[in-house]
Amino acid sequence: MQTADLPGRARAFVQHYFDGKDLPVALGRLGRLTSVGLGRSNRQGGRAVTGRIELTIEPTGAEPFVLYAEPRSGAPHLASTVALNISYIAPGGRDHRRFAAVSRALTGYFASVDSLRGPPDPLDFFGPPGDPLVLAANSYAVRSKRIEAIIFPTDMCNLRCSYCIVPFGKNTMTKARIDTIFGLLRGQDPEAVSVTFLGGEPMLHWPTIQDVSERMAAWWPQPPLCIVTNGTFLKDEHARFFADHRFNVTLSIDGAEASHALHRVHNGPLDPLENKRLFGKTMDAVDRLLAVGADLNANMVVTPDTVGQLAANSEWLFDRGIPILTVSPAVGVRWGAAADVLQEQLAAWGQLMRGRMKRLDRPTRAAARGVLQWEIRRSVYFLGQGAFNPTTRRLCFAPDGQIYSDLYNDATAPMLHLADMDEVGALDELPPNETTVPQAMFAVRAWDEDILRDVRVISTLLLNELLGIDQDAFEDELGAAELHDHLPKAPLPLPA
Repeated sequence: MQTADLPGRARAFVQHYFDGKDLPVALGRLGRLTSVGLGRSNRQGGRAVTGRIELTIEPTGAEPFVLYAEPRSGAPHLASTVALNISYIAPGGRDHRRFAAVSRALTGYFASVDSLRGPPDPLDFFGPPGDPLVLAANSYAVRSKRIEAIIFPTDMCNLRCSYCIVPFGKNTMTKARIDTIFGLLRGQDPEAVSVTFLGGEPMLHWPTIQDVSERMAAWWPQPPLCIVTNGTFLKDEHARFFADHRFNVTLSIDGAEASHALHRVHNGPLDPLENKRLFGKTMDAVDRLLAVGADLNANMVVTPDTVGQLAANSEWLFDRGIPILTVSPAVGVRWGAAADVLQEQLAAWGQLMRGRMKRLDRPTRAAARGVLQWEIRRSVYFLGQGAFNPTTRRLCFAPDGQIYSDLYNDATAPMLHLADMDEVGALDELPPNETTVPQAMFAVRAWDEDILRDVRVISTLLLNELLGIDQDAFEDELGAAELHDHLPKAPLPLPA
C-alpha cells in the first residue's frame, strides 16, 4: 500500500517514524507492519476522542495483532515514549507475552527515532486542531522534555590534557549554589532530569558529587547519574558509592601507558615516573569499579600522534576488562594527512567492535548498543547538526554561578551563556537559546579554517564507522538496516 493513500494523521505517523515507507514495512526479527489506520481512543471525560493510530503487526511466528499509539496521558498503557502511550489489542487473548514483547520493542524503536528527531511535531496529527486532548498532549510533550543538568563540581584539574578545550580555573561549586540548582530543577518531573558531573576533574570536589547524588536519590529512587573522570582520585569507597547510586562512570583512558601519558600535562610535561604513577592510579580505578560491579565504560581520545595505535589500544583496554569503549578523535588540533590513518584505524577498530558486540551477553550487549547509538548522535552533534539529543535540553551549571546551554570554552561562552543562576527564579525564565558548542565553534570561527574542516572530517569518518557497526553487529534486531532511515546514510561524503 502506498503511504500517500493513508489517512492524513496515519500518513504523518508513518512519515515521522518510518520515513514514509510503503506498506508492509519489515521490522527485522519482529516481523512486519502491514497496515496503519485511525481508531478511537479511550473515553476521556465521558466522550470518545478520535485520533488513535492503529498499527497491524504480523509478528514472526505468531498471528497478527493491533498495536495502538496515542498522545501520552495518564490513561492505562503498556509502555510509553516522551510523546506516546503504547498498548495493544490481542486476537483472542492468545500469546500475550509475545504481543507485549513486540510492543515494548517497537516502543523502544519509536523512542530512538524521537531521540534523534524529536517527538512528532506538531502532535495535532492525532486529532483535530484545538481538541482539548490534543492541547493537553502538546502541553505534556513540552513539559516532559528532559533536562540534562551538567554540573561542574570544580573547574580545577590535576591533569590538564593538552587537547582539552574546556576552561580551567580555581572555582568550586558551593552548597548555596547547589541549593539554587535544585530550586530550579524542583519544578520538573523527576523522571525527566538527569545529572552529569564534568569538569575540570570533578572528583577534586567530592562533597558536591555526594551532596547532589543524595539529593537526587531522595527526590527520585533511581535517578540517572553520570560522571566523567580521570580516575586518579578514585578509592574503594568512591567505587562503592558509584555502584550504590547506579552511576554510569566514564573513565578517560587514552589506551596503553605510552599513548595515555603523551598528552597528560600539568604546568608542563610530566616526568616518566609521575606519568607511570598516575597511569597506575587510573588503572587501579578500573579494577575498583569492576570489583563492585559499577556501570563502567572508557572514553579514549585519539590524536594525530596516537592514532596509529587506535586499534591496538582498544584491544589492550578490552583485555584489561573495560566492557564498553568509545573513541573520540581530538578536536581543535590539525589532523591533515593523519585523517587517512584515522580512517584506516577506525576500520580495524570497527571489525574489533563488530566481533566483540556479537559475543557479549544480552544485558551488556544492550548497554553497548545504547552507548553506540549515543555515539552516533554525538558525531552528528559535532558536525554542528543540532542538539546532542533533541528531546533533552542541556543546562550546564558552572562553579562560578553561570548557566550555559552546553559545555563552554572561552571562545564560545558568550554565545552559550543563559544566565547567572543567582538571578533566575525558574527554568522557564531562561532564554530559549539551545545553541551547542560545535554550532558556536563554527559560528565564531574558534579555530582556523583548516582545523574547522578537520573537525567535520574526523566526525564524518567516525560517524560512518559507527553506523556500519550498528547495522552489522545488530542486523538481527529491531532498528537494523531496514529501520535505519531516520539515521544518516553511511558512508557520508567527506567535507570538501
